[in-house]
Amino acid sequence: SLYKERSLSEDQSLHEEPKLHYFSTVLKVGDPEPLERIVPFRAPSGVEEAIYLNGESGDDNNAGSTPETAVRSFDKAKDLAHSKNLKTIYVNGTVTIAGNNTFVAPGLTLKRFPGFQNYLLSVPKGAELTLQNITLDGSWEAKAVAEKSLVQCEGTLSIGDGAVLQNNHTLAGKYTLGGAVFCQNGKIQVNGGSIQNNFANFGGAIFASNSTISLIAGSIQNNTCDPEYKGLGGGIYCEKSAVQLAGSVINNNYSTLHGGGIYCGLNTSLNVSGGSVVNNSAG
Repeated sequence: SLYKERSLSEDQSLHEEPKLHYFSTVLKVGDPEPLERIVPFRAPSGVEEAIYLNGESGDDNNAGSTPETAVRSFDKAKDLAHSKNLKTIYVNGTVTIAGNNTFVAPGLTLKRFPGFQNYLLSVPKGAELTLQNITLDGSWEAKAVAEKSLVQCEGTLSIGDGAVLQNNHTLAGKYTLGGAVFCQNGKIQVNGGSIQNNFANFGGAIFASNSTISLIAGSIQNNTCDPEYKGLGGGIYCEKSAVQLAGSVINNNYSTLHGGGIYCGLNTSLNVSGGSVVNNSAG
């Protein structure tokens, strides 16, 4: 007979209790139909039981219990997570927003699946996304590194109360833009929540080009520019953009070269009517 089994991850202890996540299919030569045989899958270190979401190749008719059986839409992933009492949705394929959407999911975390390096969410031109009472996480605790931000925005991104964008570490020594958000020809409104503990070469939290940023409330804190790359804008890097600081707190961010809190580059306007920029450092 022909069959395929999943092997133990190299970085997982042989003595660790395996987690059963899915079945493998056993194909016997000459059988008209495949037979199912339970084969334990041992999750890589740092990967928890979760629902899987893939906006590129997922299918909402899938079970969502493995990377191979990921669902396609956020709403389906959220429903499955609630039905199974799970707190994590792993993203292993970028979810592109269409129209006007609000992601609200108290207690749920959209998390980067280790090995997936692209954006978790993409907001194209003409689309709008509001994040509220939800966490987007780059999986840095599992030592996951990425080439891209958590969110790409060419439309409108609103970050509201209870939203957290955190723990996304882009590749050190590479030309990476925006630890949490990369915005080009778009609009960002920070109306609450927190953008924290992210890492990039330019814009530890946010990179904006030819965009509008409104910082009304919430916080941008503990973000870092790559110390090996002479980064700019520990909290925010902006160029050819308009920035309004009216109430947000930009705190404890670090840049290697300039702009520990905010770096305003070429043709950028900064209007400050409130908020605070404190305890940031550069150089």
